[in-house]
Amino acid sequence: MGTGGPRVPLSAANALSAWQFAPAVSAMLIALAAAYLAGMWRIARRHPARPWPGRRALAFFLGCP
Repeated sequence: MGTGGPRVPLSAANALSAWQFAPAVSAMLIALAAAYLAGMWRIARRHPARPWPGRRALAFFLGCP
């Protein structure tokens, strides 16, 4: 079912070396981030007295990867 190699516990060091690029997932995340930024910009223009909270945007972008 797998590659047949020994299973190694996930650590920070081997997580970075075992990572694989997935173009479809990356494209979807980039599109999602762009739509979120566009929405933030639109709200900032329409409601300058109540801008979008920076911590809310930070939470969103930290949750994307």
